[in-house]
Amino acid sequence: MSDDKKNKPTKKKHRAALELVSTPEKTDRIIRIALKEFDKLSEAKDRWNKFCQNKLFALIDNANKSLADDQKIETLQIFTVDGEFKVNLSVQITKELDGRAELAKAKIQEFLDEYENKTQELDENTTLIISFLKSLFFGKIRTIRFTPQLMDFIKMEESKIKDSRLKEAQVLLKNALHIDKSQRYVNIYQNTPEGFKNYPAKQ
Repeated sequence: MSDDKKNKPTKKKHRAALELVSTPEKTDRIIRIALKEFDKLSEAKDRWNKFCQNKLFALIDNANKSLADDQKIETLQIFTVDGEFKVNLSVQITKELDGRAELAKAKIQEFLDEYENKTQELDENTTLIISFLKSLFFGKIRTIRFTPQLMDFIKMEESKIKDSRLKEAQVLLKNALHIDKSQRYVNIYQNTPEGFKNYPAKQ
């Protein structure tokens, strides 16, 4: 590619439009200023992200270190002393199940098949367990997803699970659960006569 083609738009109408409003030297200056401003913006963004992680979200992370799993927080509101500003912090965690969930599903299904084929009347506890286990499955292919019911099963006391297959399924699901990704969000609000509005609020 020639030097002439390297520093000009490839489309003729673009070149014609640019010639109406600028010169090559002026365009060059605009681009170089834009690069400097972009670098400043990138540096500011990096500083902001580090501040959020090390100061703002440290409030949630440090609190969670002292809390039980079922009490950990994913959102937090903080305020300035005068009440003029509010910051909302939120952590969105996506949890997934790996291949061990399929092994657990097979064991649960084996248990369900055995009891559903029995002709004698089942006791109330077994009936409740069967109904609960069915709630773990979704769709025609009966997949297991991360749901509140799944967490209830994982946290269920061992004494309540009599069948060895269900005990194995519980362990498999507990080990299969992992955090796929975690996203963190910060929203800043300013108090106005009409209530809190996104910062900076127009007065």
